[in-house]
Amino acid sequence: MNTSIPQDQKYSQRTQISLSPTLRQQIDKPKKPNQSLSEFIRQAVELKINQQEQAQTDLQDRIKAAKSFIGSVKIEDHPEWSTDEKIMNYQRELRREPPGRYDRPKS
Repeated sequence: MNTSIPQDQKYSQRTQISLSPTLRQQIDKPKKPNQSLSEFIRQAVELKINQQEQAQTDLQDRIKAAKSFIGSVKIEDHPEWSTDEKIMNYQRELRREPPGRYDRPKS
């Protein structure tokens, strides 16, 4: 588990939650027979927190990468990007299938 979640079970606080019968049944399926409901829910919450923290870290990494890319290309090195029309033509050319790609082989 993530080390950012304190292991302070000695001072655990009791919390009451309500579960629908369907949700309780869904929990009971993967739960180990000797595992308490509290422990299962504790682990599920820790997992969710870890996932959210990782998602936030991933988002920050993507933003950092995007910011480092901005301005890295010199527009004067790419005359095909000088106008909207040239950009559209450039995109069409990139998307065009190579000639003969779908031609049937000659027998």
